[in-house]
Amino acid sequence: MIVRQLKMVLVLTLIAVIAAGLLAYVAESTQPRIQENARRELRQGISDVLPGIKDYKDVFKDEKLEIYAGRNEHGGIVGYAIVRTGAGFSDRIKLIFGVSEDLSKIYSLRVLEQKETPGLGAKITDESTFLQFWRNRSAAQPIRYAKPPRSEAQLKENEVNAITGATISSQAVVDTVNRALADARRIIGGTS
Repeated sequence: MIVRQLKMVLVLTLIAVIAAGLLAYVAESTQPRIQENARRELRQGISDVLPGIKDYKDVFKDEKLEIYAGRNEHGGIVGYAIVRTGAGFSDRIKLIFGVSEDLSKIYSLRVLEQKETPGLGAKITDESTFLQFWRNRSAAQPIRYAKPPRSEAQLKENEVNAITGATISSQAVVDTVNRALADARRIIGGTS
C-alpha cells in the first residue's frame, strides 16, 4: 500500500515538474515577441496622439506614468505623449494622450487597456461616443466631464462629454488625465 502511494506521489510530482518546465519554456520563448508587440503598440499610440512627429524619446518612466517627447524632423519637441494607468470601475484603465509642448492643450486621447463593463464603461474606447471630445481640449485648467452630454459647441474648452450610464468610467479617465498632467508639470514644467 505504501509503495503504491509513493509511486503515485512520484508520478504526480514528475508530471508537475514537466508541466512547470514546459510552462517556463513557453513563457521564456514568447517574451521577446510580447515585448516587441508592446513596443509596436506604444509607437503606434504615440503616433496616434502626436500626429506628424518624426520620432520620440523617453523623458520619464515609472510604474504608473510614462512621458515621451515627440520630435519633428529637426529634432525639436512638438509635444508629449503621456501614458498613465488609473483605477476604473472594473479594473485598471491604461491610456495615452498627446499634449502640446507647454502642456496647455490635449491633442487627442486613446485607451490602451481597459476591462470596463461591455456596452457601458467600455465605450471609453469608442471614437464617436467618447474619444472625439478629447481632441484639442484646453489643459490649462483641470479637465471636467459634462453630464448630461452636450454638443461640441456647448462644451467648454476644458470639458468632455461623460458616457451616459457610465459616469464612473468617464470620471476615471478624466481623473487619470488630470493626475497625469499634474505629474508631467512637476517633471517637465509647463502651464500650471
